[in-house]
Amino acid sequence: MKTFVEIHALQNFAPSNLNRDDTGAPKDALFGGTRRARVSSQCLKRSIRQHFVQKTKEQIFQDSELADRTKRLVGELKKKLAERGRQGHDVDTKIEAALSSMRLKLKGEKTEYLMFLGRSEIANLVNLIDTKWNEIGDPPSRVSAIKTALKSGIPQDENSETKLNLILQTLKLSGDKLSIKEEEIVAIEANLDGILDVITQYFDQKQPVNAEIAGTEKGKKRKKSEMAEWENKIQEIVKEGKEGISALGRALLNVLDGGKAVDVALFGRMLANMPEKNQYAACQVAHAISTHAVEREFDFYTAVDDLKPEDTAGADMMGTIEFNSACFYRYAVVDWEKLISNLQADKELAAKGLRAFLEGFVVAEPTGKQNTFAAHNPPEFVAISIRRNGAPRNLANAFETAIRAKKDESLTKKSAEELIKKAKALNAAFGGEGVIWALNLVGVDTDGFGTEVTSLTELLDHSMAKLKE
Repeated sequence: MKTFVEIHALQNFAPSNLNRDDTGAPKDALFGGTRRARVSSQCLKRSIRQHFVQKTKEQIFQDSELADRTKRLVGELKKKLAERGRQGHDVDTKIEAALSSMRLKLKGEKTEYLMFLGRSEIANLVNLIDTKWNEIGDPPSRVSAIKTALKSGIPQDENSETKLNLILQTLKLSGDKLSIKEEEIVAIEANLDGILDVITQYFDQKQPVNAEIAGTEKGKKRKKSEMAEWENKIQEIVKEGKEGISALGRALLNVLDGGKAVDVALFGRMLANMPEKNQYAACQVAHAISTHAVEREFDFYTAVDDLKPEDTAGADMMGTIEFNSACFYRYAVVDWEKLISNLQADKELAAKGLRAFLEGFVVAEPTGKQNTFAAHNPPEFVAISIRRNGAPRNLANAFETAIRAKKDESLTKKSAEELIKKAKALNAAFGGEGVIWALNLVGVDTDGFGTEVTSLTELLDHSMAKLKE
């Protein structure tokens, strides 16, 4: 049985530019045939995540229960390893080798893309790198271990040393100066058992070193058709294994389990180089759209140099800023069971995270151009529904026909009337078991829609209590 927690909000912002596009203009979208103001879901989620950070200061969350989105993983690892006394010229080499073993590529000191990692995951990476410090980034030692394993895997006879030399040549492990690449070392380490199986099969005590085997003279480059069968098999193993993971890489990847980070559990993540560590979001957040049509407006501003001579006329800086004013419909839904699953069955943390999310959805604001506009306008109509045995319902189509408030009418109240009308129509048509509570500051008639409450705290208390029934 699925349990969906949905939140709907109507929020009328004064003139503002909360979320800009690449030209600096407020984002917008066509909906229902008219231009609407828009705030992206990414912007809204960022605001909520910043609300979570505030909750750590209030000791609602522990620091380890949140995550960071960053390209600067190397710098964070260096800082935390330095706290453990791991400093010196080899720190960068060790970290790069460790991340490389996980298939993570670097551009300078940054990862190729933004990574969303739980702070406990980062701490666990630091612990493992510190523990395995002497094993990381030391190709000669690793090659030596491979040679020892190969030597022990060859049946001992008068040709054992010759056979070993031939195998080492095939694997690019012969000679004093190694020409083997890191990815090839990883491939051999990850597939050593398979290589030893080939050795056992083709180099048993009964097989002499014949002309076919002896054809692998050092420095002699031959076509695949000229190689012995065992050579081709070993090279195929290495070739297929270049995308593999070493023992160190597997150990490091094992600590990437989401870290019970509330924001990762809610919003999910995608790690391009390690898709097996992706996490599907328990929460979906819609782009906020205005309930009415909007037109862009322009603020022409000038600035004067305070220290210029009094007899000098004219502005010293001028420009324009685009803005709008809009009543936004905002919507999000949380899959309660998925949230618990993402947090490794920790129901207490899931409840704490959900309450903080719902609170943040209401009180957290985008920060775009707020120093210029100070549009701090909380929602005036908020509804939370707990729905079981049904599908989520985004009520944006209540505003498919753009709202047009008459003179002396409240745009927010008229939007709330249409929202309630749409919710009732959908419930009558499709049914669905659920309960709704509404914080109604606009005085709209909510009869048949849900139970009215008088404060945000009461709204959250009722919702969380219902989930625990």
